[in-house]
Amino acid sequence: MDEAIGPDRLNAAGRAGGRSRRPVIAIAGAGGSVGSRLAAMLPPEAALIGIGRHPAASGHHGRLAWRTCDFYSQEEAVFALAEVDMAIFLLHAGKPSARLTQGTSRDLDALLAEHFAFAAAANGVKRIICLDGNILPYPSMPRRAGNGQKRREVEGILASHGVPLTVIPAGGAGPLHAAAAICAALGYRAMAGEKGTGDTVREASGQAGFANGMDRRRDVRSVQRLTLPDGMNAEQAAFYYLDWLSRFCRPLLRVERNPAGECRIYAAGIPRPLLQLTERRQAGAFRSFTFEISGGLLAGKGKGRRGRLEFLLLPGSRECLAAIHDFIPSLPWLLYKYSQAQVHLLVMYAFGRHLKKWR
Repeated sequence: MDEAIGPDRLNAAGRAGGRSRRPVIAIAGAGGSVGSRLAAMLPPEAALIGIGRHPAASGHHGRLAWRTCDFYSQEEAVFALAEVDMAIFLLHAGKPSARLTQGTSRDLDALLAEHFAFAAAANGVKRIICLDGNILPYPSMPRRAGNGQKRREVEGILASHGVPLTVIPAGGAGPLHAAAAICAALGYRAMAGEKGTGDTVREASGQAGFANGMDRRRDVRSVQRLTLPDGMNAEQAAFYYLDWLSRFCRPLLRVERNPAGECRIYAAGIPRPLLQLTERRQAGAFRSFTFEISGGLLAGKGKGRRGRLEFLLLPGSRECLAAIHDFIPSLPWLLYKYSQAQVHLLVMYAFGRHLKKWR
């Protein structure tokens, strides 16, 4: 484990550029058991920012200034970590993030870690702090085979953008021990008055409300892990996938591209596109490439975020995550779930097999 960061070093970071201010510590996943206890333990020398997908359901702690962010969106992650000195990573894929989620927790956690690390580097964050993956933020979460591999991968991704990483072995089970270990690593003495029973009940109630709200939502997240040929980057993989799709599904489907950065997928005999994809480039995002799902007969309309198709190359390997985020289908939900959603999985499986044969 790295040495304790300490209030003096944090205050020095806060004075960078001639400004005198309290160091800013962001807690990503602050609505969870560890984050909420940590907010109660850290002393007032630090300015605290809580970041979560649904802050209203997280049980507000008075110390936290809340920012809403879905870390499955790289663009939102960059805005969420603006003007932050230290970033604490408490994100995990243990809770549903969409009404339908296709993908393993390993792949979902890798996506969260990559977006978090990219955003930290883009904002000049001084250090990332994360818990050792052997510490379960929720005591009821089972330990599974493969957790060690997932932990090492997440830690490698968090360190891969050059921001110093501190990994904390909490030395005990449960959120209280984990929060105390983070305080110690920051060089602070934990304050008394951690969360009591009332806060825990509010937190559990908020999480239950969010889960129940899934039934009213119609969004989809789907993540598959691919192995790319040597020399292929994320952008090349994205366009190669569309070219391959046109060949694989011929004569049922065809894909057309135009100079404006739009790709349209047509079905035989139907003049309007099934899906329309528009390039959406993020400055400095060399490992990822994203299309916005900007229209088409199969794309429904929803409030807030538009659907996205993202290709994300993982560091130190040829593995790539192909992910659909925030997609809202136009088909009735049950028809979509047992038709289009299943076809997507079969197509991605076939694409993965094709890439393996190429290699």
